[in-house]
Amino acid sequence: LTSLPVTEVRNTQLAPHGAVTGAQALAVRIRAGGRPMWVVSTHVQPTDTRTDGTIAQARQITRFASGLTRDGAGVVLAGDFNFLPGSLSFQTVLDGGFDDALAPHRPVPTYSASNPTEEIDHVFVTPDLKILSSGVWKSEASDHLPVHVTVKVGK
Repeated sequence: LTSLPVTEVRNTQLAPHGAVTGAQALAVRIRAGGRPMWVVSTHVQPTDTRTDGTIAQARQITRFASGLTRDGAGVVLAGDFNFLPGSLSFQTVLDGGFDDALAPHRPVPTYSASNPTEEIDHVFVTPDLKILSSGVWKSEASDHLPVHVTVKVGK
């Protein structure tokens, strides 16, 4: 979903921790503004309680995404996280060095698309990326509403 050249692809499996299916994170490296940047897409599986997601998965994906910054690359981490703002899982990602790119517009309910009441889709960015705009679009293409973020490389 980019016109920029993809220079590298990485992925990691996330342990299911009791969820029905496993999950993973897919990362693509691009060059933006003359420097490398990673975009990571994920789908974290909820626990059977469906209230907080999996803290262990949040830790695992945060370690994976943080490791991509070793050469100074910025990271955008986005997807269906199946956990709410303020939850321990959400805080785990923030504590891992990421900012909430949707913070200026919260609440941002994205699920279900027909009657959005839950904030379970998120975009996190490394602090070196400046958020120019963010929000949610109306769509019937999925059971989740799409979120969008425009970032500037460097502040």
